[in-house]
Amino acid sequence: MDKLVIVPSAEQVRSTLAANWPHPSFIGRFLPENRDITAENFTADWNISRFASNIDSTLASCAAGNCTALLANNFGVSLVDPVDVYFKSERATKYGILFLGLTFTYFFLFEVMKGARIHPVQYLLVGLSLAVFYLLLIALAEHIPFLTAYLIAAAVCVTLIASYVRHALGDRLQGLLVAGAGALLYGVLYVIIGAEDYALLMGSTLVFTSLALAMSLTRRLDWYGLGPLKPSPTAKADSASSFNLGCPR
Repeated sequence: MDKLVIVPSAEQVRSTLAANWPHPSFIGRFLPENRDITAENFTADWNISRFASNIDSTLASCAAGNCTALLANNFGVSLVDPVDVYFKSERATKYGILFLGLTFTYFFLFEVMKGARIHPVQYLLVGLSLAVFYLLLIALAEHIPFLTAYLIAAAVCVTLIASYVRHALGDRLQGLLVAGAGALLYGVLYVIIGAEDYALLMGSTLVFTSLALAMSLTRRLDWYGLGPLKPSPTAKADSASSFNLGCPR
């Protein structure tokens, strides 16, 4: 049971609801007259008169066979869980595209800056391994605590991708770097999906930081030649001419 609704069918209704729940949502036509919400529980009081509830008219209508107005004239509380298991899984899935983009960007930068050749099939396999994380997370979270499920799913996916990168590229250091970057990303993701009020701010900060890092690493990259920028012969000649002009004969 996640909510309790009361229909005020008396001339004067006084009601007090209390529960050891920190996230109540008051519903219905009448809001509580007094409320006290803490980090552990809440208490709410209602005081509704016959004039506010229009009970005479709604009871007469219900006696005639139409009880819609009577049942709609209610008040109560809903016990909300703002960040439950499925909500966390849904929020994690929404950041899936971002994680795919960041991972593929890392591989692309490694390819163009280190001169490595990465096949599209390898991109596809890495992308599938990232997608499996969310399937494992939801499946495990239905049976064990969310944090444990998250750690298991993240650990197996990071280990799989790091091992694949190490053997596919023949570079142990790159495998370790991928493992570290993956662990960092999943750690940041867990903090984001657990936040209630700052999730959007943290996600936006992550996007901006990643974009700034990519632009910083590629600021001197020649995208046409896929290599470092080199001074042109004309620029060298102009520099030499300027130097000669400034010297006495």
